[in-house]
Amino acid sequence: MNNTQNEQLNNGTKRTIANRTFTNRTTAKHTLARRAFIKCAAILLIALMIIPQAGCQKKKDPTPLWDEGYYLDSVCRITLYATDDELKMSVAKPILNEAMDIIARYERFLSKTKEGSDIWKINHSEGKPVECDKETVNVLWEAIEYCSMTNGAFDITIGGVVDLWDFSGVSGIPKVPTSAELSRALKHVDYRKISIEGNTVTLLDPQAQIDLGAIAKGFIAEKVGQYLRSRGVTGAVIDFGGNLEIIGYKAGWVPLNSEVEEKGDVDGDGVQETVGGIAGGKPFIIGIKKPYGEGDEIIGTLTTANSSVVTSSVCEEYFEANGKTYHHILSSKTGYPVNSGLVSVTVVGPTNTSSTCDAFSTICLLLGRDAATEFMAAYPEYGVIFIDTEGEVTTIGPSLDFKLVDSGEDADLTEEGIKVD
Repeated sequence: MNNTQNEQLNNGTKRTIANRTFTNRTTAKHTLARRAFIKCAAILLIALMIIPQAGCQKKKDPTPLWDEGYYLDSVCRITLYATDDELKMSVAKPILNEAMDIIARYERFLSKTKEGSDIWKINHSEGKPVECDKETVNVLWEAIEYCSMTNGAFDITIGGVVDLWDFSGVSGIPKVPTSAELSRALKHVDYRKISIEGNTVTLLDPQAQIDLGAIAKGFIAEKVGQYLRSRGVTGAVIDFGGNLEIIGYKAGWVPLNSEVEEKGDVDGDGVQETVGGIAGGKPFIIGIKKPYGEGDEIIGTLTTANSSVVTSSVCEEYFEANGKTYHHILSSKTGYPVNSGLVSVTVVGPTNTSSTCDAFSTICLLLGRDAATEFMAAYPEYGVIFIDTEGEVTTIGPSLDFKLVDSGEDADLTEEGIKVD
């Protein structure tokens, strides 16, 4: 996932196209003038409209408070919009500090590159058993299930193949491995060689290498979301570079008591008024970045609340060599970048399903649109936004409030909020 920060869409300059909302299995064709994969960045940008608070209390929205840090090879940002208590610095600071500590703690378990992490220990154990934290084991079991569901198309033991390409430049400049190097590494890609007994993990193939890059961020986002809810946060966005866990609503507060009387949209501003509870709020506007666009250009907007949203893209990490572009979504069968016809997949699921959305977005990108559509049919509660190499956008699953933005339209992204130091 690309490293981005939460950004907000100014209400006075936001523009969408009327009557262009996609419904299930509808498509829209876009001509993309730029070469495939060049300057591609199909991550999510939080485009949060600046809108006045509505509701029975008619209070002014508190200024969002946020903090960020560099974890999981990404800029991880958490923005608070509402809490049970009044949203103020004295409330936000300890909450955000603890949330950042949670990210760091799980990174120490799940990172492949962080020396001393559980995954690092397993990969360097030479086949010896490794006692792991129970949370590490939980992630491994979940990841193995996805490997099995796809018959190994999604395989977390592909770490050795990933190392050969070195997209992140850990050991130098990325390069195209030789066919012989890939062939040797592929012999050790087999998720069935992971043995788990209790909290003890053993690689039955000592040369296998686990890489949880396609699920770890989602898992950690869930844990942070669970913590924020436990602290009374009712409106927040957890952004791990394209992995989003969205809590509640942007403007207003969701009722803490379900036994409230709804009066409807009294003011005609799209917000339900309530009596006996706290006013409900407006949803978040999420910009889906245009794969071949310039800067912050977006291809469309997704309106959502209380959900998990994850984008995987061939454009997150890539390099050029010998006149060709190579991206980081690798085939577990060939070791080369997969050519599925898709450049970006966004999966939208219920709240607290970030790890599933994370895995599903990668799986869909590996499978291609037709096979991915068949795969996702078994999970009707998840929506998917596909963008293919020709710029065609297709949505499947639940009716998504997705609107296409005019080709070349500038979203005029701005930033709002106060950083909590």
